[in-house]
Amino acid sequence: MDSRELQIWKDVDGFLTAAPDMVPTAKPLEYLAYEEAAELSYFGASILHPRTVEPLAKKRIPAVIKNTYSPDVAGTIVGPDKHQKDEVIKSVVANRKIGALRIHGASLGQQLGFLKQVVSALSEAEINIISVITAQTAVNFLLNKNDIPLSRRIIENLKIPYVDHLEPLTDVALIGVVGEGLVETRGLAARVFTSVAAAGANVEMITSGASKVAQYFVIKENFLQQTVQAVHAEFFGAP
Repeated sequence: MDSRELQIWKDVDGFLTAAPDMVPTAKPLEYLAYEEAAELSYFGASILHPRTVEPLAKKRIPAVIKNTYSPDVAGTIVGPDKHQKDEVIKSVVANRKIGALRIHGASLGQQLGFLKQVVSALSEAEINIISVITAQTAVNFLLNKNDIPLSRRIIENLKIPYVDHLEPLTDVALIGVVGEGLVETRGLAARVFTSVAAAGANVEMITSGASKVAQYFVIKENFLQQTVQAVHAEFFGAP
């Protein structure tokens, strides 16, 4: 693929600072780096498929997301440059479809081959593992909620001796903040989680470090909209 630009026509003005059904005052984004767009797409933004970014990034071809119904709107450019503005966070993403399967057991974190055994079994069933969060006495698999019942049966059938019990978490949802420079910015996580607490929500689990431009956390689903609005207001202002 050799092109100067890829145009993608949708029914929205491009990527926004949040999903408009969650935050009606969400603002359009002028520019995203490839990695930022990929993370937003992977965890909830349905503007483009996350795999779309890979061939573009390899050849440094920019993509322009345009609105079919408003062709004069500039839209969002997705490209190779890393435009870090004064405010690091570009967007707050949310996903109700992601839940977790928590595996309890003594010293799980030290059991050689445990993750390989579970991941192999789930992969054979074509179950996509979104993320894994490990600790000494529990391992959390973030999964599509529809895959949790089958995943539970598969792992139970493995009859792993040091697994105590499995706990499905389907009353949760995922929130992510995405932006270039997120990891390097001191105090940013404190701002995120202070706004989460102000919304009355409790963070059930956190995943960070896998990407330098994204941090994700899980809360109870019934707090989702008010929490997204609180985090969005912290970085983009109240409506």
